[in-house]
Amino acid sequence: MDTGRWKILFAVSGALWATTAGVLVFLFVHGNTSASSDGRIAVHVNAAEKDLILREMRMLLTSLNEVTTYVAGENYGEAAKSAAKVGTAMENAAEAGHPALIAKLPMELKRLGFATHEDMDQLSALLMNGSSQREVLSKMSETTSKCVACHSVYRLEAAR
Repeated sequence: MDTGRWKILFAVSGALWATTAGVLVFLFVHGNTSASSDGRIAVHVNAAEKDLILREMRMLLTSLNEVTTYVAGENYGEAAKSAAKVGTAMENAAEAGHPALIAKLPMELKRLGFATHEDMDQLSALLMNGSSQREVLSKMSETTSKCVACHSVYRLEAAR
């Protein structure tokens, strides 16, 4: 094959690679989404993925409820354990087995989810260090504001 054909082949290959990379970046940022009937962004997942996400959300909510109960009873040690169990260690374990699911989520939803798990680690540290109730409640408020923001903007939709 002559040099001209190699240059064309190289240019076409480069263009295909760049296009593929661009599409993958777009999908990673935007996820698998569309407009939903209630004005939020519908995130399209399969039924098992929806169950996984909802289970994780329930675990976060349960942990926040336990933290609230333990802090009210001034049992910061148990409150710290409750917060830690849904921190980044849980997030890393959950996402490790589901890379396709992570790809379906829009970037902002991923950011809010990861930040919520990080907040739970920070909350656990505050509790272990004997921070004041005011500091603990402030971190809890910061954390739950992420929950509110996410639920206000996104909606999970699973194919039946």
